[in-house]
Amino acid sequence: MHIIQIISNLELGGAQLIMLNLSKSLLTQGHKVSIISILNTTKQQIEIPKEISVYTLINQVSLKHNVFKCIYSFYRLAQLIKTLKGDIIHSHLLLAKLFLLNVKNTPIVDTQHDNSPWWYSNDIKSRINLSTEKYFVKNKALHSIAISNSVKDGLIKHCKLNHNKVSTIYNSISIKQDSNTNDKNASAESILFVGRLSLIKKGLDTLVEIAELLAIDFPTLKITIIGDGDDRHKFENMIASKGLEKHFSLLGMQKNVAKFYSKASILIMPSRWEGFGLTAAEAAIKGVPVIASNIGGLNEVVLNNKTGYTVNPENPKEFVDKIKILIKDNKLFHKMSLNAIKSATERFNHDKFANKHVRIYNNYKKKRIL
Repeated sequence: MHIIQIISNLELGGAQLIMLNLSKSLLTQGHKVSIISILNTTKQQIEIPKEISVYTLINQVSLKHNVFKCIYSFYRLAQLIKTLKGDIIHSHLLLAKLFLLNVKNTPIVDTQHDNSPWWYSNDIKSRINLSTEKYFVKNKALHSIAISNSVKDGLIKHCKLNHNKVSTIYNSISIKQDSNTNDKNASAESILFVGRLSLIKKGLDTLVEIAELLAIDFPTLKITIIGDGDDRHKFENMIASKGLEKHFSLLGMQKNVAKFYSKASILIMPSRWEGFGLTAAEAAIKGVPVIASNIGGLNEVVLNNKTGYTVNPENPKEFVDKIKILIKDNKLFHKMSLNAIKSATERFNHDKFANKHVRIYNNYKKKRIL
């Protein structure tokens, strides 16, 4: 089977990594995969195997300065899909949905990667985004895949999608389990945050408050930050305003994130919304308990009181109290660590992930859309 993956861009992000993991698994099963990226950006990109053909429609610079070139790209995409002769299109993210509105004949399966922020806003841009998404999943995509039950519920509620047109498939993880997990103890010197530096979504303001409270009892506190984003300078300024610079280590984007999970004892995720929480799953396979916000998607990955804790995202003290519990109780820490590994191994398995997608592809590959 030939699967054409279409995504907004190839920047190093959660949706892109999920698409990449799926594509690699499909290759190992003998399928052919092509990837079409709508935008070519200047930010760090995911590394795609040479066996996969990659096509790009628009340079981000030309999108800003040449509207006609952008419009022509809708036609180019339709022609490229005809040339590639794929059995099925798998779309990811809103821009891909928008460009696929003009595509006919090839069946489309879509993955919804998040609880879209425009589901909960009423400004003009949000209404346009919601209308586009709603039309696409109801009229263009033959089936939608939600990365969590929370996202599935959101699609049904906000996009008025029928239950039989959407399935939940949890993401898989490519990071491997460590062999020396039992040698690790919880410590305030090895707390980790991994994610895009988005102030509101990722709760970076809450993270600074958590650090301020922890530093009172743990003067050697060290929180390592892996990731980058548009709000990095705001985040740095917030840290500096509290005099917490010595407690944070901002390392930017890293190709080998796995080694940081191996060194960490606790992962903290004070997000305000997530579709799934890929970093929580990655930390779990490394035996790292996660203290995360009790929000849809994330609370499906982190099993409260078993593989970590889920707490009120707006209450820094709850995060701090749970961190202290793990630091003071090594027996509990090691129990949660083993639980996390077992849970991640069973629930976020590559083969299961790929096989569920292939079953959906097979159900729809002979159907055509108008």
